[in-house]
Amino acid sequence: MDLPNSTRQTYSINEIWLAYPLIGSVISCVVLFIYSIVIFLLFPSLIANPASTGLMMVLFVSWAMFFMTYFLFSLGRFFSIIYQYLYLKSFKLILDENNLVVESGILSRSERTIPYGVIQNIIISKDLIDHIFGTASVQIENASNSGMMAVSSSSNIALSNQVSLLCLTMADASELRLKLINKVISFSQHTSSLGL
Repeated sequence: MDLPNSTRQTYSINEIWLAYPLIGSVISCVVLFIYSIVIFLLFPSLIANPASTGLMMVLFVSWAMFFMTYFLFSLGRFFSIIYQYLYLKSFKLILDENNLVVESGILSRSERTIPYGVIQNIIISKDLIDHIFGTASVQIENASNSGMMAVSSSSNIALSNQVSLLCLTMADASELRLKLINKVISFSQHTSSLGL
């Protein structure tokens, strides 16, 4: 996948990333199913005992509240997955001749240009879910003043001057890191040869 320095190469986030929010939904669905089985196994014995009418009503109301909470959670997850899919399709990391360009946004597009000369560190990391799906995250730390995250979610708030790409294949993450290191080295050699 070698490209000349003047060509643009685009890296996109792997679509397996959409499975991350589904894991929480599956776990809560299993909990709801187990809870429902327990409630409905207790119902026949509670109906046979007239003294337990109050307890039966409490169990039914708690099950109904739990079910409604799960339904609203699932509805929120559904819209979240649609939003994340659209964001995923709109996010691009582009290796230009002199700059790293990050394009993102659904309704309003933003573009961030990072010169190779300010890139300080490129880190590949894997969490438990990355190990399961064979993916990796790449953090690109730079000396600029602003930071952003490649994936917008409440847990991914950028507090530093870095760009993070979540859920790349391990091969793409390694290739991206190697290409960025080569671009940074060639950029610094070029600027030092110019006396800058």
